[in-house]
Amino acid sequence: MMSKTCYIIVSFVIAVLLAIIAGLLAALLGLPAWGIVTASGATFIAFLTLAIMAYPFFQLGPPSVP
Repeated sequence: MMSKTCYIIVSFVIAVLLAIIAGLLAALLGLPAWGIVTASGATFIAFLTLAIMAYPFFQLGPPSVP
């Protein structure tokens, strides 16, 4: 079982990587600077929000089979 601190750090790293990918994709599509920043920021915030909301379900672990 992963500790809460480790879960937050891993979630943060994944969110940063997804934001970088979203920014690169926006740049390849030819969006202006504000579009790249918006795509990166929205991806970062959305993933971190989902990761924080999913923590209680992650903490439960797999179902036990009798």
